[in-house]
Amino acid sequence: MPLAPKARPSRLWQVWSGLATAAALLLAVAVWRAPAPPSPQPLAVPDYVAVVSDRDGRPAWLVRPAPGGGLAVSALAPQALASDRAFELWLLPPGGAAPKSLGLLPADGGARLGVAPERLREIVEGDGLAVSLEPAGGSPTGAPTGPVLYLGKPLPRV
Repeated sequence: MPLAPKARPSRLWQVWSGLATAAALLLAVAVWRAPAPPSPQPLAVPDYVAVVSDRDGRPAWLVRPAPGGGLAVSALAPQALASDRAFELWLLPPGGAAPKSLGLLPADGGARLGVAPERLREIVEGDGLAVSLEPAGGSPTGAPTGPVLYLGKPLPRV
């Protein structure tokens, strides 16, 4: 039995495979050399400080943006507080809109409150800060339920 002659691949397929390989190499080089997409820039947070004081003007807390995010809060005058009560910090938005909770405050010492950068900017644009006396754990309603004992307004730091 004689052997059949070996079939030769069509020249057209060789041309197409060569072109596809060249295109793949060009695409790989283009992707490799393409600049990286810009990373999202962190939102600029204004630099400010707020002194939250009682009605007689005695300072109780110092509030400012914390390095790395959030709010740094320092109690300026340690206060006695019943174990079933807490101080809650509120942002007073402009135009008399409903207050927004920023977190619970320490009766003494310092704390860092996890506050979003957008909210940090709202503090400067708002009507100020307020501190209310709430049940332990904070307001159960999302709005101040106890008396507002302290007020403050952020001022730009120089």
